[in-house]
Amino acid sequence: MSENMFGCEVELGKFLGSIDIIPYSFCAILKTSSTYELRTSPGIQVLAFNCSSDYTTRFLDNEFGLVSSEEHKVLDFISAGEVNPSFSINKAAVELFENLTNDLEHLKYKLEAERPLVVTGRGLGGYVAILFALWLHQAVDVKESDDDWSSKRPVCITFGCPLVGDENLGRIISKYPQWESRFLNVVAKDDRFASVYSSNSRYRPFGTFLFCTESGARTAFQDQDLILAVLDKMGLPRTENTETPEYAKLFGAIRRKTLYRGVSESGEFNKPEYFRDLIDIGRVEERRKMMRKGNRKIYDQTKKVNDMKIKMVNIEMYMNMT
Repeated sequence: MSENMFGCEVELGKFLGSIDIIPYSFCAILKTSSTYELRTSPGIQVLAFNCSSDYTTRFLDNEFGLVSSEEHKVLDFISAGEVNPSFSINKAAVELFENLTNDLEHLKYKLEAERPLVVTGRGLGGYVAILFALWLHQAVDVKESDDDWSSKRPVCITFGCPLVGDENLGRIISKYPQWESRFLNVVAKDDRFASVYSSNSRYRPFGTFLFCTESGARTAFQDQDLILAVLDKMGLPRTENTETPEYAKLFGAIRRKTLYRGVSESGEFNKPEYFRDLIDIGRVEERRKMMRKGNRKIYDQTKKVNDMKIKMVNIEMYMNMT
């Protein structure tokens, strides 16, 4: 693997790690005492979701497995118009979303369509954030099909959220770049909850994953296999360590490193030792070689980062908030 290819993924991580809306969203979650809360400030709306500790305990006790979308009509909006619409999703996500459907239906009309919106959640609260954001995206699609371009698309930022669905769910979402590019899952290196599901399960990721360490290093991946490789590396038996990482401290370390080194300086983060604790580099190299042997087109990683920056320009606008 070339240093440049790997460095570009680190560059993407640096770009995302420098955006103030990420710690701002996490603070909104911490301040939310109910199941959800909508906060507004000049130029931005942040909708934060929480999940009860009871659901989290039941989740860790393996009470929730994958269920078919065909059994839950409340999810029909995700696969509307698909030839093969069926997908599998974690039962906890469905239950949490179904329990809030009426509330969320009313909440949709309280949102200011022309004001940027971040939907966020931590742990299983991220499940609800993901489904509600997908619901809003589908609603925007309907408006745009009628030549109404007034509504801004939401950005979904989750923290330590486990994988939510199978390959079919990811396939459906990947068909809509305007959806997939607006999903970001921030994961601390020691967050075992986020790595409950990895490559040895039917769960598959979508969107962008930003992995962070306590030293302030961070790197981002959009490739499904690379994300799974990181989650594999993170995973430990649940009895060993299930403590919740302190994300606020991680963001503080990232901010200090950014201020000290500068956002545009990339040399330090191109060094493999900064992320060896996140991923087995040998597996990444093997993956790259397999792609070459299979004559698959290797896209320009630098262009990918630039495209991502363009797609995330709506997030950059949020940095101007007070």
